[in-house]
Amino acid sequence: MLEVKHQVSVFVSFLLLPLAYLLCFGGNGSTPRQILSSLGGIDKGFLEGILLYLVFTFYVFIYFLMDPDFFDRYEKAGFALLVSLMFTSLNVMPLDFFTKRFIQFPLSKSYGSRVAIFLQTLIWLGAHYPESLWLNELMGDVGVWVFLAFTGIISGISYERTKNVIGLMAGHVLINACVLIMANT
Repeated sequence: MLEVKHQVSVFVSFLLLPLAYLLCFGGNGSTPRQILSSLGGIDKGFLEGILLYLVFTFYVFIYFLMDPDFFDRYEKAGFALLVSLMFTSLNVMPLDFFTKRFIQFPLSKSYGSRVAIFLQTLIWLGAHYPESLWLNELMGDVGVWVFLAFTGIISGISYERTKNVIGLMAGHVLINACVLIMANT
């Protein structure tokens, strides 16, 4: 039950509250429709976000081949698998939204893209600290931070180019769905 509370808390804290803030106080005379359209749509940026996470999934798949027993902790079936994916989605989508659209987007306007990508990557790393505790079992102490930093920087660069956070959010769900699929093979 604690895990579910954490995932719902992350969803509310890092997606719903920041989105509500943007909709209410978006500034620059932005309407709610403009704010929502600034998240991106089904376009090249959306596809880039999906493909980007598929590359990250390939990296995780290599680790799966090296230590498939590590992934047994995700083994679920039927309804439990669907519930796990739903709550995992509630947990991972907000990270892309918060770090890219809520943090990086305005910082990029004020301080430039390099500073914005760097700062959102620091927040990305901090947000992934809980995952680092069990991922270091698989990737090692240094490997986990290299992987997480790489994913934060590359996804930040992708967002800077495309301004499409929806594709990154969908891709982040996809990588976790693939982990659940690998665990159940």
